[in-house]
Amino acid sequence: MTRLERIMNLLRDRELTSLEIASKLEFPKGNCSSYLNTLYKDGRIERISDKRPFKYRMAMSSDELLTEIYNFMGNCMVIRKDKQEEAKQKRGLIVKIKERITKCQTY
Repeated sequence: MTRLERIMNLLRDRELTSLEIASKLEFPKGNCSSYLNTLYKDGRIERISDKRPFKYRMAMSSDELLTEIYNFMGNCMVIRKDKQEEAKQKRGLIVKIKERITKCQTY
């Protein structure tokens, strides 16, 4: 099992910082941060907090993405003025989904 796979397995069940991951997997912190950045840029994990230390978790599963799409499509039929901001956020989610699907196709 590769180091990236070991990190992803660890993040399946919980949210952790890079220090926690490095400690549990006995990786040097610098290497662990590099692996996390790779996984984050590939869209396979998400950062939870905006402030350091970042917490990481697995990116949304296929089922979660499909649920979001279903809910979005249901809400797209009628957009009232008071719901325009929510619609913008959901459009942004669709863009992220498209990017993630494109990345997954390259693996």
